[in-house]
Amino acid sequence: MNRFLKHILLAGLILPATAFAKNYSLQMSFCDPQSRCQTCIETVFMTITVDPVNKVATASGKTPEGELVQSPIEGCQISSVDDWQCSSFRGVMAAAKGKIRYTPARPLTVDGKTYEMCVTNVRS
Repeated sequence: MNRFLKHILLAGLILPATAFAKNYSLQMSFCDPQSRCQTCIETVFMTITVDPVNKVATASGKTPEGELVQSPIEGCQISSVDDWQCSSFRGVMAAAKGKIRYTPARPLTVDGKTYEMCVTNVRS
């Protein structure tokens, strides 16, 4: 089998499994709770891929050192690409009609100061 046919066959096997998935590009920041997400100490960029067919969500992004990280998200209930919820000991990330919100399980405290996690930018 020539290379061209192999690529077509491979694409035919992979694309149906991911054709219904949706990517959410997130900018999450640790911010002063009094600043309305304007004064932040650190920002993390990540992509969450939600696959309602296989009922799986995956997070991917880069560490501050530039290393690529990709990991399945445990504890997810997925109704559709726009309506899902993932819960862990850190908190709950949920989408309702495609709008993402994050609710931490407990306040984030660094050096005795409390911060909030802000989802400051979402593109899907």
